[in-house]
Amino acid sequence: MKKHQQVIKILILTLFVISMLYLTLKDDLQDILQLLQNLDFYHSLLLITVSFITCILGGVIIGMLGHKAQDDYRLYNGISNGLVSLFLMNVSASAFAKAAQMVMFKMKKLKADVACSILVMDQLLYQISYLLLAAFAIAINYDFLVNQFMKEIPFAFIGFLIGFIPLIAVSLLFFWPFLQHLLIQILLWFMKKLNLHVTTASIEIKLERFCKSLQAVNILYVQDRKLLLRIHLVNTLRLILRHSLPILIAIALHIEVSLYDIPLFFSASFFVDLILSSLPIYGKHGVAETTFALIFTPIVGKVNAAAMMLLWRVITFYTNTILCGIYTIVTPDINIQELKAQKAITKESDKR
Repeated sequence: MKKHQQVIKILILTLFVISMLYLTLKDDLQDILQLLQNLDFYHSLLLITVSFITCILGGVIIGMLGHKAQDDYRLYNGISNGLVSLFLMNVSASAFAKAAQMVMFKMKKLKADVACSILVMDQLLYQISYLLLAAFAIAINYDFLVNQFMKEIPFAFIGFLIGFIPLIAVSLLFFWPFLQHLLIQILLWFMKKLNLHVTTASIEIKLERFCKSLQAVNILYVQDRKLLLRIHLVNTLRLILRHSLPILIAIALHIEVSLYDIPLFFSASFFVDLILSSLPIYGKHGVAETTFALIFTPIVGKVNAAAMMLLWRVITFYTNTILCGIYTIVTPDINIQELKAQKAITKESDKR
């Protein structure tokens, strides 16, 4: 029964993506395909390399945090952890990907509380770097974005808040752990408003674990400012590379751009990202494509934006998923049986 439900979900998702792409591409399909023919092998390789480097850098940060906690934890261990988790994140649930990361940490003899602190710190530092760079990117072209996308601005603002508010909540818990009971009450109130059925005990247990992880973070990382700065720089490089892909794609397709267009492309890329962050849609399939085309059309034109969108989605999502999937299959760091066992445990945990 569960397999049938999964097949139905995949079919519905596939039909939705095809429908969204059809609506976006139907009027200019021939022109779009002709433009895509400008792409050559070397530019394709460059785009795939830049995109995949961003995945590797995510793993580098895990390696840096892991090495601080345990001397024999190396950068390649973090890279392996990051690539496997990215693949699982793209094809499964976020909770399953995190659980698999915990299994991989355990295999490297890292204690559970230390492993949790690594994941917490990784997410916290990434979010700080992301919000700083996103705010800068939007600010430098704010007038253009407001004039062109008045209806979309609220979604981008909500996307920013979705990243900012949890950061504030974590900061409060970090400095004042006793606030966790107040936070539980606030979460329960929101869940009642949203008609989410989650037991109070489950929330309390998970939040207590999270608070313990924060205290472990405080002991391990907060005093090492040089490490925090290095991680911030790696995260910044990772974000710059990721959001430079639209301008690189435009160049690869021989779309006319100038040096003055670089900041605008950069801002538009972050703007797309923030809008997608505000949408509670798993995987953002279909929506990511149409949002990208919508935002870049005033900048490069409808046909160019559609062609860029196709290449952008293939490079940033599907190619990375395939490469990380291949790595997950061949790496000795984790095997399929362990993943299946962890998936069963994650499902049971979600039911409670």
